[in-house]
Amino acid sequence: MISTRDYFGDWYGSPLVTPLFQSNAMRLLSACNKLELMMLADGIKMPINPKTKNQISGDKLGGFRPKGTGVGAGDGSSHCEALGVDRFDPLQEQGKWCRANFKKLEECGLYMEHLDATPTWLHLTIRAPKSGRREFKP
Repeated sequence: MISTRDYFGDWYGSPLVTPLFQSNAMRLLSACNKLELMMLADGIKMPINPKTKNQISGDKLGGFRPKGTGVGAGDGSSHCEALGVDRFDPLQEQGKWCRANFKKLEECGLYMEHLDATPTWLHLTIRAPKSGRREFKP
């Protein structure tokens, strides 16, 4: 499971983490952790990222990402509003499971970025893309 401490990383307790972002993160992580239980029940593994020491991908910007980092979708990224997370998924096992289980993604209120754009991580968000599709291209 991803904790709020894991999600906010270096910014945990920072004034950059507003009450709105805390609330968004709680909704996001609740949905992601519900999905994780579903994946675990189907035998999907949840590897730990050796760089972050948790299930978040990257070096330190796979969870909350303050505006101005210039990473990914920039300031428009769901990470900047605590609405998106990149799960460590080096073999795309979680992503392939999600792709085969869109109804479970829907049940959790989650959307995923297309696997072609996320070769070693699974981007999940509670912010619906403009297309409204469960799997979207950035």
